[in-house]
Amino acid sequence: MHLFTTCLILAALGGATNGSAEPVAAEVYRCDFQSDVDRNYDSWPDGWTRRRDRDYPDYVHIGIVASPPPVAGPKPAQRSAGEAIETPSSLPSDRRCLAIELDGGAGAATSPQIPVSTRFSFILEVKVRTEGLEHDAARVSLLLFDEAGALLETHSSKFVQARDWTTVQVGPVAPLDARVKYARILLALQPRDLQEDLTGTAWFDELRLFQVPRMKLRTSALTGLYHQPGSAEVICEVSGVSEANPKVSFELFDHREQSLARETVGVSATPLTAAQQRKAGKTAEPFAGSASWKPPIAEFGFYRVQVTMELSSGAKLKRNVTLAVLRPISIANSGEFGWSLPGGEQPLPLEELGPLLGDVGIHWAKFPVWYRNPDDVWTDRLAWFAERLSLQSIEMVGLLDHPPAKPGDGSTVKEHPPIASLFIESGIWDDAVEPLMTRLSLKVRWWQLGGDDDTSFVGLPDVDAKISEVKRQFDRFGQEIRLGIPWRWVNQPPQSQDAPWEFLSLITNPPLTADEIALYLENPPAAAQSPPSGPAQPVLPVTQVDPTSRTARFVSVAADQAPTVDGKAEAESAKYRGPKRWIVLEPLDRSTYSTQDRVQDLVMRMLAAKIHGADAIFVPQPFSTERGLMNDDGTPGELLIPWRTIATAISGAKYLGQIQLPGGSKNHVFARGSQAFMILWNDQPTEERLSLGDDLQQMDLWGREQPVQRVDQDERIEHRIAVSQQPTLVTGLNEGVARWQIDLAFANPRLASIFGREQPLVMRAWNHFGQAIGGEITMRTPKSWDISPRVQRFKLPEGDELKQTFPVALHVDANSGPQPIEIDFEVNADRTYRFRVYRTLQLGLEGLSVEMKTRLQGDDLIVEQVITNSTDEPISLQCMLFPPGRRREAKQVIQQGKGRISLTYTLPNGAELLGKAIRLRAEEIGGARVLNNTVIAER
Repeated sequence: MHLFTTCLILAALGGATNGSAEPVAAEVYRCDFQSDVDRNYDSWPDGWTRRRDRDYPDYVHIGIVASPPPVAGPKPAQRSAGEAIETPSSLPSDRRCLAIELDGGAGAATSPQIPVSTRFSFILEVKVRTEGLEHDAARVSLLLFDEAGALLETHSSKFVQARDWTTVQVGPVAPLDARVKYARILLALQPRDLQEDLTGTAWFDELRLFQVPRMKLRTSALTGLYHQPGSAEVICEVSGVSEANPKVSFELFDHREQSLARETVGVSATPLTAAQQRKAGKTAEPFAGSASWKPPIAEFGFYRVQVTMELSSGAKLKRNVTLAVLRPISIANSGEFGWSLPGGEQPLPLEELGPLLGDVGIHWAKFPVWYRNPDDVWTDRLAWFAERLSLQSIEMVGLLDHPPAKPGDGSTVKEHPPIASLFIESGIWDDAVEPLMTRLSLKVRWWQLGGDDDTSFVGLPDVDAKISEVKRQFDRFGQEIRLGIPWRWVNQPPQSQDAPWEFLSLITNPPLTADEIALYLENPPAAAQSPPSGPAQPVLPVTQVDPTSRTARFVSVAADQAPTVDGKAEAESAKYRGPKRWIVLEPLDRSTYSTQDRVQDLVMRMLAAKIHGADAIFVPQPFSTERGLMNDDGTPGELLIPWRTIATAISGAKYLGQIQLPGGSKNHVFARGSQAFMILWNDQPTEERLSLGDDLQQMDLWGREQPVQRVDQDERIEHRIAVSQQPTLVTGLNEGVARWQIDLAFANPRLASIFGREQPLVMRAWNHFGQAIGGEITMRTPKSWDISPRVQRFKLPEGDELKQTFPVALHVDANSGPQPIEIDFEVNADRTYRFRVYRTLQLGLEGLSVEMKTRLQGDDLIVEQVITNSTDEPISLQCMLFPPGRRREAKQVIQQGKGRISLTYTLPNGAELLGKAIRLRAEEIGGARVLNNTVIAER
């Protein structure tokens, strides 16, 4: 066994060897296409067969050839859509290999039968090299068959393009079906998508199939979802090991990858069948058995269990399984969030899929319903599934994306054609659709033509007329059919007064960030003068997001302040009057981004889509270990619980706006019924003081309750909430208090820097308490502001607007720039509410700002003053710096136009000033306005 092969196998098993001679993996098949596999010298490997059909024509050359010469020049980075591609490795130039040379079409060759046992797992490795390919790629598959030669399972690498020899691995593969008796290896060169190459070559060499001890890990629940913290159980099944009394170690990790518990358990042998006992009399059977463990889970959340078995050779077998303990959550009757399920019953059958969808907080499910010759059994199951979803308040959307090759002939094409090519003419698709519509139109009201990524209707001439014809055909079934099509965000949809589609499913690549979603939803395409007759034109550019910088953008989601109309939060997107906008949110890929970044990005995009008016929000492929919410095998992924937490919280809820918090945390406030809640986060860990209700509760994205400190502060109840970069959910907000805090505004949020003369500060608020109220307002401002009176009383009818004026006079030392103020309220309604509102007012010249900073340079303290004029009007200033205990320093700015100017003051013996306040006064020359600023001297 080659050293590279040995290392590869050990890596796959998750362990290392201690130098023992006992092999970890046994080679069960090898083929290197040398003379010993071509005994009749016909350039075809003995016992191999080639695939022949419409997509794999005879004229594509496949055969044994001399190995291509080594690659000259620097090797570019490999192009691969595949899994586990190892470092390229050259082969001797005198070797032979199997080549597939394209001449249109595709090519594939299959090995002879290889006897295998389900007691083992299998690892396939093949060296691959390609040349001249753009759309096609090589692919390696392990096919598993029963005794009669029926194909039971297919396990494939992803598509590979590699300029130099590259090792491709499939596995470890643990056969799922106990009937597996044989394996075959399939080598193919084929299109990756709808486009294909006419020429190009793929070479294959050094095929190796190994059997390794098998370890299968599963949870007692098929989906790995539980509802009680102590109810989970993990089962480990092992076979094909030589140890007589093996033991396995279970270890529990949480979503932060912190180890919570560990226990070693003996493996109980599985009793042999009668046939195995007879066989055991002649040949020793490898050990097979199982062990189980109930992890000590005390909290709701996402968990991973790792099981390790150390073999006598020193190698370690490791496997992982994920599970989730779901917090019971009340799910609204309707909402915006959904899943697209392009795989249909893969990986879960309808009977398991139905309960799962009811658990994950969705109200929409796109499901493919168009299969070859739909029989009564299939359509009955679909009808049952749609009804089951309806009972869980989930609307099923029928996906018409898998058409037969020829309607009614029972065959299917390997790669589905663009859906628009099928629906552009009536009569082609009618017979194939009619059985489905007849049976399902009573259960399914929403239908989508094509999968989420099939945007073939974009640019189709007269697309509205063609979809209108499809709609008329669907309406023959007498039910209300709501039809939609996929569309690209960047393309303007046809503008028609009577659009035949009820919705557009919007997608783009790369996926939009939260900011971009907000931008697109708030700026719908302008109505065209006439429907376009050619390719649709882009209406907004998509920002190409660098993966290294994407996570720096998603903390800014929507508008910084909630849009208001007469003080009431109202989304600007309510102006949109076109078809319903269903948007596709694909999570970031697992291999590039950390779990924290993936979670935060997904939550921010969910919030942006909800706040800015998306009618439905779908994850395109939830069962995807790389980019989904669950894993390929149907077990929970890291994103499932955060998705569920946010989706169930904001589905069907009304967006109220944002509240200014003393710690600067960003937040969004929602209400459903009489309940209000807040989702908040901060770039830096901080503690927020909230006076928004009497009994606030906090929960993280994983469904875990967080400690909340309740403090009685001056007869006002405050809650101390820990906030970090990861969003958190705070419930129990009083809606009346929350709305008051959101809506409160000042008619003049900027005060002129004129000293000693009163200016009116007009505050506005709205009564959302559901009854007439009265109370008291206490204005808390900087000491250099005179407000008289600071305490005022008010009365306000239900739903009315409060306007309260506070006269303000500024002292000569009042600092300019943003100034925080606090307003205490005592509101008498059904009871007395006491709370505090935080706001920031701007003091100084409009469009003019001054910043100051200091640094110690030798013995001198350097004070830098930066003046920014953002107006078109030039301004002249007399600037005076007042170091404590020293004479003032003066400088002038004359006719400063738009832009920035820096002034520098040098103060000797600067160390004496460190920690002291240095004041700046900038007086307008020829005017009465003044800017004040203060800086604490620092090194």
